[in-house]
Amino acid sequence: MKETILTKKERTIVLKLVDDCLPAKAVASDLNKSVHTINNQIKGIYRKMGINCIAQLSKKYYTEKKEAKVIQMFTPQQKAA
Repeated sequence: MKETILTKKERTIVLKLVDDCLPAKAVASDLNKSVHTINNQIKGIYRKMGINCIAQLSKKYYTEKKEAKVIQMFTPQQKAA
């Protein structure tokens, strides 16, 4: 499976939508953008990730976040010198 690379701006939008549970209107206000611009960026995120809705975005986000934590738990930590 190909890894999806989101831009910093797209990651910020995803965090606000999913982690902060904000609607697009609130995200637009927080980022000083129009709702139309944010909705277009959300559509681009969906297209890149091969999904169709916020529910799929949330599921994918939390699944990958959980997997990252599990990997981190079992990865030996390097000690600072």
